[in-house]
This record gives sequence, C-alpha cells and structure tokens, in this order.
Amino acid sequence: MSGGLLGKEIKEENFSFQAPDFYKKMGYKEVFVREDYPVTGKRYYYVKELR
Repeated sequence: MSGGLLGKEIKEENFSFQAPDFYKKMGYKEVFVREDYPVTGKRYYYVKELR
C-alpha cells in the first residue's frame, strides 16, 4: 500500500487483497484497475479530493 499527496488530492494504490472496498467507503474514487497483476490479482488506483 502506498499513499501520496498531490496538491489538493490524495492518491492511493493497493492490491485486491488489501480491502479495496474500505477505500471506497472512505470517499476514494477508483480511477484505474490493473487486471491480472501480478498474475491473478488486481491493482487498484484511487484518488480522494481534499476539501
């Protein structure tokens, strides 16, 4: 799991075994899913705007 701060938004990326539904519940928007990564899993990319 890694997070970063880009101006007025937070980016987050994680794998399918790292509770992706948690990030959606916390207000993150899923922006991309890399399928079959590294072989059978998925890698999710999220963004959350700061207010």
